[in-house]
Amino acid sequence: MLICEPRGYHGTYGAVIVDATVEEADFGVFFMETANYVPYSGVNSIAVGKGMIEVGIVEAVEPVTKVVMETCIGLVTLEFKVENGHVLEGTVKNMPCFVLEKDVKIKVEGVGELIVDVCFGGAFYAMVNIEDVGLEVGLKDINQLIELQHRITEAVKSVTEGKHPITGLDIFTNVIFYMNPKQKGGVDKHVDIYGMKEWDRSPCGTGTSARMAQLHARGEMGLQEEFIFEGATGTQLRGMILGETQVGEIPAVYPQFTGKASVIGLNNLILE
Repeated sequence: MLICEPRGYHGTYGAVIVDATVEEADFGVFFMETANYVPYSGVNSIAVGKGMIEVGIVEAVEPVTKVVMETCIGLVTLEFKVENGHVLEGTVKNMPCFVLEKDVKIKVEGVGELIVDVCFGGAFYAMVNIEDVGLEVGLKDINQLIELQHRITEAVKSVTEGKHPITGLDIFTNVIFYMNPKQKGGVDKHVDIYGMKEWDRSPCGTGTSARMAQLHARGEMGLQEEFIFEGATGTQLRGMILGETQVGEIPAVYPQFTGKASVIGLNNLILE
């Protein structure tokens, strides 16, 4: 009714607010796209938190309002910068993120052999260097990247389980096509293609977290080092790794990312 045609379209995301089951959380939330329910969404958490504060469900506290959400994969803490009751930006302190498998060789129809990393940032991603498929991060190549996404995820699933070592989560439809910065300190560009021909207009919060885990594992991003991550439409997130940890036997990091959201309407929808 809400996210599919005619009110929505294939790129629409939904967030459903529910009562939390634990005292530490302000509320619970689960997310859905047009093809599936998804365990968690990073940038949509910023949108949800901003909306809950600005409509008064969560009390605005200046200069920083802390929000704890209960999601399908655990508690997520957010901090919102607030001035005069208005949310300026939100920061997600994400769960432990990691590289599950590095340098996985796959064969993709129409492309040939690719080497990818499988990373977790709140969801699992196949991380593909976009130069290996001869394309660029941007709007002009989106349709070609969409056509590659399903072939890549199927190829990855044929050679690896892609399962979280603690939770057992194994939902896997996402591909991050990334472009390495041309110089140290430059903007890191990537685009998330997911679901059924869907693509993230933002740099994607969980995808950015997966990218930070990948960069750290490869010695290209240190602790407390801020990077700028840019999506296909030019929107940006600021990302930083707060610390290191382990998930089972796997080295992991605690990433955070900061971005903006906008309240664009309050709607009453009728199902007749």
